[in-house]
Amino acid sequence: MPGAISRVKTFEGNLLYEQLGLSDKDKASLKEVTVAFHAGGPHDGVLEYCQDLPKLKSVAVASTIFRHRGMIVENLQNEKIPELPVALVRFPFVGPAYKEPKPGFVETLKGPTALMVGAGFAYGNSEFQAEIIPMDIAVNTMIAAAWEVGMYVKKKI
Repeated sequence: MPGAISRVKTFEGNLLYEQLGLSDKDKASLKEVTVAFHAGGPHDGVLEYCQDLPKLKSVAVASTIFRHRGMIVENLQNEKIPELPVALVRFPFVGPAYKEPKPGFVETLKGPTALMVGAGFAYGNSEFQAEIIPMDIAVNTMIAAAWEVGMYVKKKI
């Protein structure tokens, strides 16, 4: 859909504060949100905040398969806020882009990306593959999961 990106907004919050430390202006804007994405740190505060968004149809939450945190999120979602339409998307490590915005795009040389660059100079066994997903594939997966929940699922997936 051409121009869809103009409808995407980001909000800076702090997971350590009540109501995510959002300004009154941001809180008012968030009342109009229909789809929310969260991929940065603890999820419980974000999920609790999302309960108060009247137009919300879907929340996509990213978690890594390597963190115990995912079980906590699943339990919180199941027990405390069972009506929230959540797609919990679990990824391995996220690496440089496959195609978008351009092949190999990376914002910073840290974490799995630095490991991949370093590993490129070492000997290895090609049968042992790293569990890394390109960032554009990860983002597209979150968008698809949020769409699925918002369109078809009356409960979480």
